[in-house]
Amino acid sequence: MVKGLRTAPTGDGVAGALAVALTLLACIRTGGKLGGCFNPAVGLSVTTFSQMNLEDDNGSLGHYMYAFIIGPLLGGAIAGTFSLSHSKNFEESVESEQEDVKAN
Repeated sequence: MVKGLRTAPTGDGVAGALAVALTLLACIRTGGKLGGCFNPAVGLSVTTFSQMNLEDDNGSLGHYMYAFIIGPLLGGAIAGTFSLSHSKNFEESVESEQEDVKAN
């Protein structure tokens, strides 16, 4: 959450990059199976495009549009709130680290 010399979860950059890549891969693979999206603009545009260009005999193309918009927005709000509350716990450590970097 708050990266710095003292607050980073790992000192190995490769392990951190691998963790991010594997997490993103898991999200993409899950979203591909369940039809979810991580960006509300993508959910809105795909659903709108489908409704404009495909025959919708039973009204199912736009049925979950609200979830594709509200879900990512709600997830982003929760992540932002968690980030703000988490960063307050490490403010002193980050500030002292920034002072050490400026001094050197």
